[in-house]
Amino acid sequence: MMKRRFAAMIGLCAVLSVIPCALFALEIPPLLGRVNDYAHMISPPVRQQLDAKLAELERTDSTQIAILTVTDLQGVTIEEYSMEVAKKWKIGQQKLNNGVIFLVAKENRKMRIEVGYGLEGRLTDILAGKILDREVRPHFKAGDFDQGFIQGVDGIIQAVRGEYRASDAPIRRPSTHSRTSGRDVFSIFGWIALIAALIIIGYRKNYAAIIAGAFFTPPLLFLSTAFDAMLIIPGMLLGGIMGLILGMLGHAFKSSSGSSSYGGYSDDSWSASSYSSSSSDSWSGGGGDFGGGGASSDW
Repeated sequence: MMKRRFAAMIGLCAVLSVIPCALFALEIPPLLGRVNDYAHMISPPVRQQLDAKLAELERTDSTQIAILTVTDLQGVTIEEYSMEVAKKWKIGQQKLNNGVIFLVAKENRKMRIEVGYGLEGRLTDILAGKILDREVRPHFKAGDFDQGFIQGVDGIIQAVRGEYRASDAPIRRPSTHSRTSGRDVFSIFGWIALIAALIIIGYRKNYAAIIAGAFFTPPLLFLSTAFDAMLIIPGMLLGGIMGLILGMLGHAFKSSSGSSSYGGYSDDSWSASSYSSSSSDSWSGGGGDFGGGGASSDW
C-alpha cells in the first residue's frame, strides 16, 4: 500500500511539474475579427456569410460570438485552451458578459462552445453539447466543414435567443466540462497557487522555491489524496524536488523574458498581416467574462 501511494505521489508531482510548461508556452492567436480561421477550414464565401450573421446578431441583440479555428491544441485540453482564449479576447459586453467562443482544433478533431456568464441561462451546457453533437459533428465527419460551421452558428444564435429546440433523446458527450465538488475545487486551486508561487519564487531565488515546495506539498497531499502521515517526509522530499524544477523554470523565464512570439500562427502563408476577412479591423471583444460554462465534443 505504501509503495502504491509513494508511486502515486511521484506521478502527481511529475504531472504538476509539466503543467506550467504547457500553459506558459501556450500561444493564443490575435483576435482579428468575428471569424478567425487560422486552420483554413472555412471557405471565403462562407466566412463572409458567417461574419455577416454574427455582425447582425451583435447589432440587434448586443451578443458577441467569435469563431476560432486552430491547427492543434499545443498539448493542452480544449477546455484549458478555450478559457485562455476567453481571458485574452474578452468576447461579450462587459456588464452583460454575453459572449460566446466557438473553438475548433482541426488536427485534434476537437471542438468547444465556451459560454459567457450572462448567457449560461439560455445557452446551457446541455444545449451547447446538443448543438455540437447534432448540428456540427455530422457535417464535420463527412468533411463538410462549411456546413458544420453554418449549422453550428445558427444553433448558437437560436439558443442565445431562446429559440433552439432539440429532442431530449440521450446523446454521446465524450468530453464535457464537468462541475467538481467544493473540496476538489479548493484542492485544484491550491495546487495551481502552489505551482504559480514556486515559479514566482524561483524567478527570484531558486533555493527558496525548494523550501516552499517541501513545506506546502504535504498539506496539499493530505487535502487531495488519502495521504498517510508516515509519508510526510517523502512528501516533503517530493515537494522539494517540485520546487527545484519549478524554481529552475521561473529562473529560466527571468533569463528569457521579453522573447515571446506567435510562431505557431505567423507562418508566411497565414499571418496576422495576411489574414483576410470581411470583419472590421477595429472589432474586438467588449470585456466580457467567462466561467467555464459550455460543452466540448469531437468528430
